[in-house]
Amino acid sequence: MLNEQPLMENETNSLNVDLKNLVFFPKTKKINNTRAADLNVKTLVQERKNSEAKNLADYKKEFIYIITHLLSNDIEFLCYFEKIDPVTINALLNHQLKPNDLIELFQLYLNTSEFIINPSTEAIRHRLTNSDMQTIVHKNVRNHRKAARILLPEFFNHTQWLYINCKVNGFPAIALVDSAAEITTMTETLAQKIGCLRLVDSKYGGSAKGLGTQRIHGRINLALLTIEDVVFLASFAIVNTDHVEIIIGLDNLKKHKCLIDFGNNLLHIKATNTKTPFLKNDELPPSLRRITSNQTESW
Repeated sequence: MLNEQPLMENETNSLNVDLKNLVFFPKTKKINNTRAADLNVKTLVQERKNSEAKNLADYKKEFIYIITHLLSNDIEFLCYFEKIDPVTINALLNHQLKPNDLIELFQLYLNTSEFIINPSTEAIRHRLTNSDMQTIVHKNVRNHRKAARILLPEFFNHTQWLYINCKVNGFPAIALVDSAAEITTMTETLAQKIGCLRLVDSKYGGSAKGLGTQRIHGRINLALLTIEDVVFLASFAIVNTDHVEIIIGLDNLKKHKCLIDFGNNLLHIKATNTKTPFLKNDELPPSLRRITSNQTESW
């Protein structure tokens, strides 16, 4: 059973880790952490799973609980480090390790590529078969998965892509802002809808490269792209896909000095000081909505 006593105030204030965002800092950098409240850690774990944790005190208490559980249940790690630093391992198992020492041990744990159970230890060598080792490996993988789903839930959900409202030659459309796309594209369907298909310049056929590759039929060399109340002169490569009507790529993002502002959830076009919000999932048509996965596991 893990220790559920609250952390002392002087222990939490000296932690060199931003526990809300899970960012580690050097010892010389002071992090302002608020005092941890006397909270039930099992409740905290469930709150984090449900994305209901409200303050830094919750994150601190939960983080200590999760990494203590993870380290004290990894047999490979315990057997390996017990030979190197038995005092630290004993303190870990008895819940006497200071928070900063626990965090350092956790970082060391993640930075060590492989733990080897010492074959010279007779008890371990005779007790563990190949099947036992496979069981340990699978258990450790499951524990890592459980810990990650609690501490990093966003990595187990679909990330919402960055869409904005815009107009092309006066016709409303939805554009994907994609800094991995080399050029700005428009679907053949939209080009036909706005009456520009007759102007496709086949000289510029080829392929568009980004996180994938799309076949380009040509280019509409001149068109008007309206974002908020500002009209930009733009070129569009024409692609044969109906998934996203427009992809605003690096050519336009760099030309107009665009800033993707995740803090305020908007696209800031610095060249014209234009700001437009990214669309929320429920503001998108069904074909563009991402399904969120909320898989959780109990300890």
